[in-house]
Amino acid sequence: GSDLLIRCELAGVVADDLEISLSHGTLTIVGERRHGPETAEDFYVQERHYGRFRRDITLPEGVRDEHLDAELRDGVLE
Repeated sequence: GSDLLIRCELAGVVADDLEISLSHGTLTIVGERRHGPETAEDFYVQERHYGRFRRDITLPEGVRDEHLDAELRDGVLE
């Protein structure tokens, strides 16, 4: 069909820490994964990265911003 679906795994990121925009055919996702109340001494091994992030995704021709919809659910942005 004519639909385009993009999924981003964002475990530990809350919607208030996300900004999603579309400009000149580029979808931009900016956010921050914040540390919880635990400290570095609480872990033996930790594989989750914290801090700010940004992803720029070039979309196909013809994608219009009035048809975009975004939802963050269970750590997945669609």
